[in-house]
Amino acid sequence: MINEVSLRQWLAWVVEQDPGMGLLFAGGGLVLLILGWRLFRYLITASLAILSAVVAARVVPTEGWDTVGLVAAVALLGGYIAVRFARTGVALLSGGWTAALVLGVMVHLGAPPGAAAVATAVAFAAIGAMAFAAVRPCVAFVTSVEGTILLLTGCSILLAGFPSYWVFVSDAIEHNPVFLPFAILAGTVTGYYVQLADMQEKESGLSPA
Repeated sequence: MINEVSLRQWLAWVVEQDPGMGLLFAGGGLVLLILGWRLFRYLITASLAILSAVVAARVVPTEGWDTVGLVAAVALLGGYIAVRFARTGVALLSGGWTAALVLGVMVHLGAPPGAAAVATAVAFAAIGAMAFAAVRPCVAFVTSVEGTILLLTGCSILLAGFPSYWVFVSDAIEHNPVFLPFAILAGTVTGYYVQLADMQEKESGLSPA
């Protein structure tokens, strides 16, 4: 999910951002964590379009306008799939994020490449298939993962404005193999159960909205 080089690039990018950007990321992350399932059609469409474009830009070895055209086409295709085939979009995002989390943790912990690849493929297939039978819980999972990443990014940008604190946090993120996976897992689990509770309240008629 995040190798050593990209992690350092992310940390360098965080330091360069304005605190207002941090508030925007943190606020957006909280919305996803708490209300993601209520806005899932819009969020799933945007998420699949953006992530499809990011994957295309990283995988396909093209440059210039060829890259721009390809990324735009893939983004449109991802958005179309999410709109036209909502369950498929949820399955792709659920399986993809689960696979990314599993791969990131295993690589971070130094697992052999073969074992990491097998675990990643199994995670993608299992959770992707589950999405067709349980759409709402998978939507809660996807929006919780994305909300956690946005929230952590926003908080990191805000903390970067306080060097005395940021030096300890950035060191833990970069050198502690457990810190970042645990932070993402904790936020995801919290958001997931918050959204499930909201779903149950709404279905039981206790929710005001």
